[in-house]
Amino acid sequence: MAAVPDSAVGLNGKVTDITAAPVAGAIVTVSNNQGVLTSTETNEDGAYSFPALKAGSYSVRVNSPGFAMYENRSVIVSAARPRLLNVRLAGQLTVSTVELAKNPTR
Repeated sequence: MAAVPDSAVGLNGKVTDITAAPVAGAIVTVSNNQGVLTSTETNEDGAYSFPALKAGSYSVRVNSPGFAMYENRSVIVSAARPRLLNVRLAGQLTVSTVELAKNPTR
Protein backbone atom coordinates (compact mmCIF):
# COMPACT_ATOMS: atom_id res chain seq x y z
CA MET A 1 0.00 0.00 0.00
CA ALA A 2 1.40 3.39 -1.02
CA ALA A 3 1.96 6.00 1.65
CA VAL A 4 -0.41 8.97 1.60
CA PRO A 5 1.38 12.34 1.92
CA ASP A 6 0.81 14.26 5.17
CA SER A 7 -0.68 17.17 3.20
CA ALA A 8 -3.23 14.91 1.45
CA VAL A 9 -6.90 15.60 2.04
CA GLY A 10 -8.68 13.41 -0.49
CA LEU A 11 -11.75 13.23 -2.70
CA ASN A 12 -14.32 10.47 -2.71
CA GLY A 13 -17.91 9.77 -3.61
CA LYS A 14 -20.35 7.51 -5.36
CA VAL A 15 -21.47 7.33 -8.99
CA THR A 16 -25.12 6.42 -9.61
CA ASP A 17 -27.61 6.52 -12.47
CA ILE A 18 -30.84 8.55 -12.49
CA THR A 19 -32.61 5.81 -10.49
CA ALA A 20 -29.88 6.03 -7.80
CA ALA A 21 -28.53 2.58 -8.73
CA PRO A 22 -24.72 2.34 -8.42
CA VAL A 23 -22.68 2.49 -11.63
CA ALA A 24 -19.84 -0.03 -11.34
CA GLY A 25 -16.83 0.28 -13.63
CA ALA A 26 -17.17 4.00 -14.35
CA ILE A 27 -13.84 5.76 -14.95
CA VAL A 28 -13.34 8.80 -12.71
CA THR A 29 -10.50 11.12 -13.75
CA VAL A 30 -9.15 14.01 -11.69
CA SER A 31 -6.95 16.75 -13.12
CA ASN A 32 -5.67 20.17 -12.16
CA ASN A 33 -4.63 23.09 -14.37
CA GLN A 34 -1.41 21.21 -15.21
CA GLY A 35 -3.10 18.11 -16.60
CA VAL A 36 -4.36 14.69 -15.60
CA LEU A 37 -3.28 13.60 -12.16
CA THR A 38 -4.96 10.26 -11.73
CA SER A 39 -7.95 8.11 -12.55
CA THR A 40 -9.72 5.19 -10.93
CA GLU A 41 -12.61 2.84 -11.57
CA THR A 42 -15.74 2.73 -9.41
CA ASN A 43 -16.31 -0.48 -7.47
CA GLU A 44 -19.48 -2.61 -7.47
CA ASP A 45 -21.15 -0.08 -5.14
CA GLY A 46 -20.29 2.82 -7.49
CA ALA A 47 -17.78 4.18 -4.96
CA TYR A 48 -14.46 5.83 -5.82
CA SER A 49 -11.69 7.42 -3.78
CA PHE A 50 -8.62 9.59 -4.32
CA PRO A 51 -7.05 9.62 -0.82
CA ALA A 52 -3.79 11.27 -1.87
CA LEU A 53 -5.20 14.53 -3.31
CA LYS A 54 -3.92 17.75 -1.79
CA ALA A 55 -6.07 20.81 -1.16
CA GLY A 56 -6.71 22.72 -4.39
CA SER A 57 -8.98 23.17 -7.39
CA TYR A 58 -9.64 20.20 -9.67
CA SER A 59 -11.64 19.06 -12.68
CA VAL A 60 -13.49 15.76 -12.31
CA ARG A 61 -14.71 13.75 -15.28
CA VAL A 62 -16.76 10.54 -15.14
CA ASN A 63 -17.22 8.23 -18.14
CA SER A 64 -19.18 5.02 -18.40
CA PRO A 65 -20.56 3.24 -21.48
CA GLY A 66 -24.25 3.99 -22.03
CA PHE A 67 -24.16 7.22 -20.03
CA ALA A 68 -23.54 10.86 -20.88
CA MET A 69 -20.14 12.09 -19.70
CA TYR A 70 -20.11 14.10 -16.46
CA GLU A 71 -17.62 16.92 -15.97
CA ASN A 72 -17.20 19.44 -13.17
CA ARG A 73 -14.33 21.89 -13.68
CA SER A 74 -14.55 23.62 -10.33
CA VAL A 75 -14.21 21.00 -7.58
CA ILE A 76 -12.54 22.58 -4.56
CA VAL A 77 -10.79 20.29 -2.10
CA SER A 78 -10.11 22.18 1.11
CA ALA A 79 -7.57 21.40 3.80
CA ALA A 80 -10.26 20.93 6.44
CA ARG A 81 -11.53 17.46 5.46
CA PRO A 82 -11.94 15.08 2.49
CA ARG A 83 -14.29 16.31 -0.23
CA LEU A 84 -17.41 14.26 -1.00
CA LEU A 85 -18.58 14.45 -4.63
CA ASN A 86 -21.46 12.17 -5.54
CA VAL A 87 -22.22 12.01 -9.27
CA ARG A 88 -25.51 11.08 -10.94
CA LEU A 89 -25.06 10.04 -14.57
CA ALA A 90 -27.82 10.62 -17.10
CA GLY A 91 -28.58 8.24 -19.93
CA GLN A 92 -26.76 8.87 -23.18
CA LEU A 93 -28.67 10.93 -25.71
CA THR A 94 -29.47 9.01 -28.85
CA VAL A 95 -30.07 10.64 -32.21
CA SER A 96 -32.26 9.04 -34.83
CA THR A 97 -32.34 9.97 -38.48
CA VAL A 98 -35.51 9.74 -40.52
CA GLU A 99 -35.30 9.90 -44.30
CA LEU A 100 -38.32 11.12 -46.23
CA ALA A 101 -38.97 9.98 -49.80
CA LYS A 102 -39.17 12.75 -52.42
CA ASN A 103 -42.21 11.20 -54.13
CA PRO A 104 -44.20 9.34 -51.49
CA THR A 105 -46.72 6.79 -52.66
CA ARG A 106 -50.31 7.54 -51.73
